Amino acid sequence: MEFKDYKKLSLANDIVILTAADKPEDDKRKVPEKTLQILLIKRYEEPYNKFWSLPGGFVDYDKNLDDCAREKLYAKTGIKNLYMEQLYTYGDISRDERGRVVSVAYLALVKKSDINIQISQKTDSSSASWFSIKPIRKADEIVDVILISEDGHLIVKDLAFDHKQMIIDALNRLQNKIEYTDLAFNLVPEFFTVKELQMVYECILGRAIQAFRRKISDKIKPADKMKDDGSAYRPAQLYKFDNKHSKF
Repeated sequence: MEFKDYKKLSLANDIVILTAADKPEDDKRKVPEKTLQILLIKRYEEPYNKFWSLPGGFVDYDKNLDDCAREKLYAKTGIKNLYMEQLYTYGDISRDERGRVVSVAYLALVKKSDINIQISQKTDSSSASWFSIKPIRKADEIVDVILISEDGHLIVKDLAFDHKQMIIDALNRLQNKIEYTDLAFNLVPEFFTVKELQMVYECILGRAIQAFRRKISDKIKPADKMKDDGSAYRPAQLYKFDNKHSKF
């Protein structure tokens, strides 16, 4: 068969954008626990009209795959300059009722401290919202997720297309890589306390970490700053990422 005789398919990008946010804490003297949050987009077209979905879209014919993903990410969320890696390719024949569509999914990590500036500059993202992730684990593997709006009033269990599976796969990827790479530093501010960093690791892994400071001592260095939250307690030493042995 000649090239022109083969049936054509469409190619899409979908992006799992994660950040780490503080859980509400009544005791202001305690370091808040962390929760992973994800950015979702409300669809206003068929299929899956009024369903929540991952940001993404069809790949432009004349653009590189990664470049197209970043451009669509910015167009729909206003967020750029963040860590991103390819996740998996999803090609189930029936994943999109409009036709044969293959999606290359990405995992993206953004610092919560960057969102307030960038999300206010988003272009066509009036339907973009952040949801906290409640992972459901079987042994050490995440097998399902429940997504809860920031105000706690909306619980999402079903997403458009196969986007829930993409989220599950992204969380398992992050969980599997977090202890032998430096990915967690994409989820904390430039300056952080050891306790804040530990909360991010434990949030991702779903368990407590013993002797945490010793395990990450070669990845951080003291900053010439202290964190003073206005309480009667001694200000905490702030640290920054030491990228001499970066493993992103």
